[in-house]
Amino acid sequence: QFKSLFHEAMSEKMIGHYDRATTLFEQCLILEPQNAAVHFALADLYEVAGDLPKAIQAANAAYDLDKTNKWYGIKVAQLYFKAGDYEKSASFFSLTITEEEKSLELKYQYAEALINSKQYAKAIVVLDDIEVETGKFAEMSLAKHDMYMILGQPEKAKAEIDLLLSENPTNVDFRMTVGQYYLDTDQYDKARTICQEIIKINPEFGEVYFLLGDIELRSNNVQ
Repeated sequence: QFKSLFHEAMSEKMIGHYDRATTLFEQCLILEPQNAAVHFALADLYEVAGDLPKAIQAANAAYDLDKTNKWYGIKVAQLYFKAGDYEKSASFFSLTITEEEKSLELKYQYAEALINSKQYAKAIVVLDDIEVETGKFAEMSLAKHDMYMILGQPEKAKAEIDLLLSENPTNVDFRMTVGQYYLDTDQYDKARTICQEIIKINPEFGEVYFLLGDIELRSNNVQ
């Protein structure tokens, strides 16, 4: 009876009959309450239905029953993230990320959970690991810069920006991102310096002149 119910439930889930699938999986659970796969399927269905507490409970049950299945732990981490419990999300990602080392998507999710739970030192380590695979991105370097500042490490914060620009000496897009960042954080002199560097690299790069205009407006130096 369990096998036929389970296969019917999976079929209903696959064709999008989620209410029917939920009912069938719940019947499966009555027959085999220790079946991790059933709990995992219900976690998906409860999530679709918008019932995050029940989804988290079901995913946790699946993980508790079979900790060797990394996808159960990943599901718990993602559901906690969706529910805004970033600390628990980060904790579960830390349990699963080593088993899925090549998944950049999971590393990004883990880093985001760490940042949102204010675990900045750990987040920087994960972002450094991502950069080994992807190379540097301006947005990532700026995020690390901000975290170093929060951690009271201004020298490392400065080094992060310096390294980004030194490794990409002719990349005007990176410099524009940094210049915009300096403008948004009211560091007008640094923003002007970045703009001057861009003009030296490519004086015909039109966007830099708009950025310069914004800097002058924001710094109350309207000519």
